[in-house]
Amino acid sequence: MPASESNYVSWPSHLFAGLIDAVAFWTLPVLAVTLGADRNGQGAMLLPAAAWVVLLLIFWAMHAKGHTPGSAVSGFRFLTWKNRLPGAKYGLALVLVRVVAPPLWVAVAVIVSVPGGGPLPGLEGFPMIGERTGRRRFLEAADDYWERWS
Repeated sequence: MPASESNYVSWPSHLFAGLIDAVAFWTLPVLAVTLGADRNGQGAMLLPAAAWVVLLLIFWAMHAKGHTPGSAVSGFRFLTWKNRLPGAKYGLALVLVRVVAPPLWVAVAVIVSVPGGGPLPGLEGFPMIGERTGRRRFLEAADDYWERWS
């Protein structure tokens, strides 16, 4: 197996990591806004909004370093096509695609799991690069299922 091919991380791992990151990212701000509006009225929204911006910056820094909560659970870290850590620009793109757009990830997961729909065509032409950092039995089973049906 070539060195670059050994760094491919399958789509189920990325979908799972993206959903974990989206849940981690959106749960705190939604709860803060909901509880802040109920207890203190509409004028108290500045603190949750500021907390959301700080959380966005934290997630941007995490994506720039290649480690996120979702990738840690999924057992990999992000790399660029040149097998380097993502950096600030690539990290910003990852945040926008993976964390700020959770409906996109849910839609992809639903489309893939529709009976008779099978996996999305052509995903093997878009390999995702990452470095495996640990074994995850649940995700390995999902990867095996994905490879069997794709």
